[in-house]
Amino acid sequence: MGIWIRSQNKEALTNCTALDVAYKRSIENKDTDYLIIDKSTGYVLGTYGTKERAIEVLGEIQLHIESAEYLKVRPEAWQGELFVFQMPQE
Repeated sequence: MGIWIRSQNKEALTNCTALDVAYKRSIENKDTDYLIIDKSTGYVLGTYGTKERAIEVLGEIQLHIESAEYLKVRPEAWQGELFVFQMPQE
């Protein structure tokens, strides 16, 4: 099982089975970016300014997965929405 996710930069569409939050610290200005990555490929799906925001986006992905799983059990509830999750810009 996986979830289709469109990357933040819209350059990739990937079927993910496991996601992770990682961080990248800039040597020059010591800023930290928090990345959501596809664990199987290491591809960066989105970059966020705080760890809290990255975790919030993971929560949005979780809700998307839960909705899709619910519709497998109750297909009559489907209202035509798409099942690809678009990574938010911010």
